[in-house]
Amino acid sequence: MVRDVIDTQFEGISAAWLWQGFLEELPVAHVRAKGGTQGFIDRHDRVEVSVYTANPVESQGGQLGALDIAEQLYSKLSSGPHYTTAGVIDSVEGERTPTLEAYTSGVDVASFSIFVTHRQVPLT
Repeated sequence: MVRDVIDTQFEGISAAWLWQGFLEELPVAHVRAKGGTQGFIDRHDRVEVSVYTANPVESQGGQLGALDIAEQLYSKLSSGPHYTTAGVIDSVEGERTPTLEAYTSGVDVASFSIFVTHRQVPLT
């Protein structure tokens, strides 16, 4: 569901699993579910998001850097609820704020962790 929110509300950012050759299609938001607990109706899962961008961003026409995009995603996701085709994200609680991480010389990576309370909506 987090992928759906990123794909629909952040134009130009692909929320996906990492694939061979993803570095040619930056920026990319890599979204990973880390498991959680099951309630009667909803689930509570930890989700990690890593944003990959070209470095230096100036060479890419002044695009936002990884930390800037991660901060925007973190802020937008925290302001739920979010309604997606996969279901409803009722609430998002921050676990770890966006942080710039070391990667390669040509790529910047910023990541954050959130706790997501979500539920599936029956298809009609």
